[in-house]
Amino acid sequence: MITGSGNDSMAVIGGAEVKGSLDGGAGKNSLLLDGKSAIDGAILNISTVHATQDNTIVTPHIGSGTAYSLMNRSLLIGQTMSDARLTLSTDSMVIVTGAVTGVNSLIISDMGPQSQEGHFIVGSFNDLSRGTVNYQFANGQQQAAARSGAWNYDLLATTVPMNNATNGAEIVVVQRHSGLAHDVRGAIAGLDGAKQAGQSVSADLASRLDKLRSSFLLNGVSEGAHVWGDYLYQTGDFTDDADYHSNLQGAQIGVDWSHLLDSGDMLTGGFALAWVRNRVSDSDNQGNFNNAVYGDFYSLYGGWQQPLNDGGLSLFADGSVSAGEIRYSLRVHNLPTTTTTGIKEALNGTYDGNMYDVEARTGFNVNAGAALIQPYVLLGWNEVNSDKFSTGRIDMAKNKTASWHTGGGVRVTGELEVNLAKIRVLPWLDARYVTEFNDNTSLTAADYAVTSGHNQKMGMFGAGANLAITRDLYFTSDIYTGTGDVDNSVSLQAGLSFDF
Repeated sequence: MITGSGNDSMAVIGGAEVKGSLDGGAGKNSLLLDGKSAIDGAILNISTVHATQDNTIVTPHIGSGTAYSLMNRSLLIGQTMSDARLTLSTDSMVIVTGAVTGVNSLIISDMGPQSQEGHFIVGSFNDLSRGTVNYQFANGQQQAAARSGAWNYDLLATTVPMNNATNGAEIVVVQRHSGLAHDVRGAIAGLDGAKQAGQSVSADLASRLDKLRSSFLLNGVSEGAHVWGDYLYQTGDFTDDADYHSNLQGAQIGVDWSHLLDSGDMLTGGFALAWVRNRVSDSDNQGNFNNAVYGDFYSLYGGWQQPLNDGGLSLFADGSVSAGEIRYSLRVHNLPTTTTTGIKEALNGTYDGNMYDVEARTGFNVNAGAALIQPYVLLGWNEVNSDKFSTGRIDMAKNKTASWHTGGGVRVTGELEVNLAKIRVLPWLDARYVTEFNDNTSLTAADYAVTSGHNQKMGMFGAGANLAITRDLYFTSDIYTGTGDVDNSVSLQAGLSFDF
């Protein structure tokens, strides 16, 4: 078939197959093949050929007059090749069964959406004795980084001699996962950072009940209402579903009431409001993602304790229920290596979610004379989710991370009095171990999906003091550090409490 003069555009579509030569005639002409279409014959006077998906082209000669683009598992077969210009995806292939002459250019493009790890032959040339094939990626090198779906890949192109008596060679591309793309990692870290924010709120509530209990046992019961507020701070490198660095700040205020029963038991109940911002970034400090998680939290909490009996022993139990509204901000630069081609992305997104947290503790108090010893065990559950959204590159599903956690520890509280200032001081130490279990995480982003999380394990060590400034005004402070799935961790709480 021969077209007339002028610039012509031809298409072979719908899975059609053309047998025989195609001649574009005069002018600048182009040829397009859609899914599973094929050509078997000479291609003449056609400037560009675009094979888009699962196409097969068999032609006697691949020459300088036509530039070929082979994408998505397309195949080009020629008997000879000379001074050709080829661009093809890693899952496509060119085969030359005879001699290759001149200087030929082969550009390996980024991967298609069906990419996977492995070794892929992109070119097979039977005889290179009179010609060369200069192969490279679009960045001008024989190695590159590329993205497909949720993953970043490292790609390396090499030549391998053919296993026959000719001077032929194959061009092989090796592609390997280099990790999740940074918008996926950033979204996962955002979930984990929201969980951490919620747990910092519940930990502050537990600390509040600890301070009340110790004060009541050592200094006497203060019935009625108490108003309190705490500043929250935490920083550290966390190993979770995605490793991240955290910088958390917030504040929590609350009101609680304590009532002494005729039996001598004490009941306490209250509610609290908290505002938390957690900035989460990649742990390697390369700026690959730098996100913010904002949360407004609403909590109910309460506790029960017995008075110390004649043997200096009593029981206690307490717990909290929290719910939070979460706002996420995602800022990402997906730059995995210096040889990146095609994925220098600046991505961002804002989206919402929520969080639920429940924790209960029980233990006993032992009056050891110089100190109050309080061993305890705890059980809790936390769930955080995020709405679905798009980063501009891929779609994120409505994701969640959820797990139970359990642990145990011991708190030791002493009592001092600074005579000159007439300030009573209750210094304390706390050590506990907490592990997650029964993880019910569900994460989906493009071709990445998981249904179980990391199950964090951490040891926490803390110290602090409660200072009675006046009869009704108290200053409280504590500092914690962690080990296990957290490094360089420091957690601070400081605030005031006033008894009415």
